[in-house]
Amino acid sequence: MNRCCEIIKMKITEELITQYAAVSGDTNPIHLLKSAANQAGFPHQVAHGMLSMAIGAKLVSPLIQIGWTLSHYGVKFSSPLFVNDMITIEASSVTQSDKKIAMKVIGKNQEHNKVMHGKLELIK
Repeated sequence: MNRCCEIIKMKITEELITQYAAVSGDTNPIHLLKSAANQAGFPHQVAHGMLSMAIGAKLVSPLIQIGWTLSHYGVKFSSPLFVNDMITIEASSVTQSDKKIAMKVIGKNQEHNKVMHGKLELIK
């Protein structure tokens, strides 16, 4: 993991959610309209869970660039992220060899509440 960043921080903006909705095709109104999110009981638009997963994938981009292949990436979402939240995603190496790297991934919001956790694996 010495060539891979281990922490990513990113602000969840309305623009980021809108762009992700366009790319993913998930245009559920709770993601795009504050009024729809409020009606569903949320204080702000809800970021796509898969958006936080995509942000976390940036952790392994440097390894993919040098020949590693992402073979597994699974997370559980434990709490929603909203517009203007800051997500911090950390990866810590669980096992590492010449042929396989396994990492634990944890994402938290600015209040240090866990929003996602899981595991990713890369193979060579």
